[in-house]
Order: sequence, then C-alpha cells, then structure tokens
Amino acid sequence: MIKKLIVKILVILVIFFSYPINIHSAPKKGINDKKNTNNISKKPKKNSVYQIALNKINKAKKLEKKNKISKANNLYQEALKNLHYANKNDPFNPEILNYLGFIYQKLDNLSDAEIYYIIGLEMSPKNFKINENLGSLYVKKNEINLAKKRLEVLRDCRCEEFSRLEKKIIENETQN
Repeated sequence: MIKKLIVKILVILVIFFSYPINIHSAPKKGINDKKNTNNISKKPKKNSVYQIALNKINKAKKLEKKNKISKANNLYQEALKNLHYANKNDPFNPEILNYLGFIYQKLDNLSDAEIYYIIGLEMSPKNFKINENLGSLYVKKNEINLAKKRLEVLRDCRCEEFSRLEKKIIENETQN
C-alpha cells in the first residue's frame, strides 16, 4: 500500500514538473471555483485543440453505443494526443485533466486515469465531474470506501453526478 502511494506521488510530481509553467500567470479557475457558481465553464474556441479532442470523444462515445469498440478506441487515442497538447499549453485546467483521466479510464489504463483525476482535484477540489469520474474509477477498481469519499464530496451539490455515482456504488454493493 505504501509503495503504491509513493509511486503515485512520484508519477504526479513527474507529470506536474514536466510541463512548462508560466510564473506570470495564475492558474485558471475551475468550473466549481468560488467565482463561478453555476458549474459552467467558458466554451473553448471552435477550432481549438481542446475542442477537436472533445469532438473526437463525442464521436467515440457514439461508436461505443454501436458496439464499434475498436474504432472508438482509435478516436480516444487521437483525442488523447490532442488533450496532451492542450494540457502542455494549459497545465492547470481541470477540464483538460478530467478528460485525460476519462480517456485513460476508457482505454483501461486506470492508474494514469486516477493520476489525472487527482491532479484535476488539486486544481478544483469540488469539481462535480472529476469527483464523479474518480468515484466511478474507484468503483471499477472495487475500492468502495474511496468511492464513498468522492460521493460525500458531492452530497450537498444536488447534482446528477451525485445520483449517478450513488447508483454505481449501490449496484456494486448488491453484486458483491
């Protein structure tokens, strides 16, 4: 357990310090930070690398619904490249970090997914979507106590993220 924690911390530090940091600019506000009470972020520019990645993610989700997993995974891989590029230009953006975690989770790389979710929560601790996604990852890993901690963060949000995560936890508990 301690070895796992040390490895995670080391990976987080490597990722964090591998990106150029502009010391003259403050980190971007997350979608749940104090100044933005609506949990809505600014829309990215139409042709930004981030927006291109989101388009690929949405297409991949549609392909998954049609059970075209291989094609979906190829789109997730492409989106991953776009998001890494976007993250290099904006390393403190919790939305980018969330989507990096989401794609790694989709590609079954749960350790990298967890790292990106945790870094995203460092930037925006009460981010509804990241808390839900990290909780879902913990359910998938059968780490229900950690999933319940994410659920507790969402308890007072009165949001659909709370309901979805709670449902996943209950389903997991009834199956085991």
